[in-house]
Amino acid sequence: MCFYGFKLLRPCLFLGGVLTCCMCALLFCYLIYSSSTDDFMNTFYYFLGGGFLCGLLLGYVLAKYVQWGAAVLAGWGGFALGVILNEAFLFHLESKWVFWVSTIGCIIVCSMMTLKLFDPTMICATALLGSYLMVRGVSCYAGHYYNEFTMVKLM
Repeated sequence: MCFYGFKLLRPCLFLGGVLTCCMCALLFCYLIYSSSTDDFMNTFYYFLGGGFLCGLLLGYVLAKYVQWGAAVLAGWGGFALGVILNEAFLFHLESKWVFWVSTIGCIIVCSMMTLKLFDPTMICATALLGSYLMVRGVSCYAGHYYNEFTMVKLM
């Protein structure tokens, strides 16, 4: 995505669909076995395999319908934005419902914006992601561009 942008959008959508289904299947497994760990390892791989197979199907559909697939990936970006907002400001409220409302709200807003403004969103997303990853790649060799976690510790 760093250099080829839109040309690699379909493989990224496919991979996003596979990872989304795997994560949802493992979350479902965790919710079922959160109170007991007796049969967790016996059924963990069944949930992972089922999520992977469903992810293959979802990834194919998302790669076929690019605009909807981009909205799903934007939803993941919205989830990350919601978590960042909660970690930055909203944690002071100490409420679970504020976390979920803000996170789900960010998911919906980012997905809808991508559906309405597909081309500008793709241009900005690939440019920002590509430029950030280029700087991170150069920093591995040139140095002096600190990791975000290191910057937090320095502050």
